[in-house]
Amino acid sequence: MTINEFISECNLFQYSKENYDFIRESNELELIYRYLNNQKFINMNPAIIGESKNFLSNGFLFETAAQSEISLLEEKYQDKINSWMEKIRKKTGDILGKMIIFLKHVTRKIFDNKKILEMVIKKLNDTKFTEKDYSAITSIVESAIKNSGAPISDKQPEGYNKLPRGVVLMNNGSIKVKLAAALVNTQIHTVVSGERFKMALSERQITQFFDEISAMLPTANFENAIKMLERFKADNLSNGVLITNDPSTLSKLIESLEKIKNDIVEKINKTNSNTPEYGTGQSKLFNDVVLVAGNSLALYGSVHKYRFLVIADLARLFQKPVESEADN
Repeated sequence: MTINEFISECNLFQYSKENYDFIRESNELELIYRYLNNQKFINMNPAIIGESKNFLSNGFLFETAAQSEISLLEEKYQDKINSWMEKIRKKTGDILGKMIIFLKHVTRKIFDNKKILEMVIKKLNDTKFTEKDYSAITSIVESAIKNSGAPISDKQPEGYNKLPRGVVLMNNGSIKVKLAAALVNTQIHTVVSGERFKMALSERQITQFFDEISAMLPTANFENAIKMLERFKADNLSNGVLITNDPSTLSKLIESLEKIKNDIVEKINKTNSNTPEYGTGQSKLFNDVVLVAGNSLALYGSVHKYRFLVIADLARLFQKPVESEADN
């Protein structure tokens, strides 16, 4: 499966049979959990029940179930939740695996483009450009934006002050900022809006989100992960997402995701046999995990494709034949 196919699968996951089955199983689990809690309350409060027999007679409360029935239901619940957590583990592990493969691919391409980028920056520093040259550079940037679909912001973070002379002298402020974003090995500021990138997270946010999921797997309670994701989404819609161009930062992200992936397997294997407390939002989380992966890889892919297109086309403009590194 290619990265683009994986991204498409993630975007369509919410309409899949796999997602439907998981929602159905999650609802069944919650109903069993609620029933067991009701029985626990009734058994622990005989005085209240005895004083209020009408609660039972009018159907307001459940009838007291036999202990044998409760024990069988608890076993069924444990089996179901173990199966459910195994699906979470497998799906999350598969997603992290795909993300790691993609990030390693991008990191290698950044290293492969290092000499080409150095040549481009040298040309931008040493060459005295004409208006015709700047028009050609502008066309390269605009074409790369169109072909990559990268939502590059007109406002970039600090660290863009050491730019090549040829970039500094450009009159078009928006193009200047977007060109600079393709050349520096720091971070690119993106604007995330619309369906394609609405669930995309930054490298730091991805690590925190999946680490929280890993930490809570033994309890099957992911309320904090859901709340964390909502905070990230709101912040990103307001402030955008920073995407790193730095290979060392990407390598650290890869190491973090590999560790989380291994931890998820280990924690599932060590889940105790006691019935874990079933939290809320599990079915939503399952769908959101997939969308986070798909939207994030789509964002990262578009940004890095934009960079590789700009670098390759500038190299051609400066009459140094290079093999395009723009394909994902």
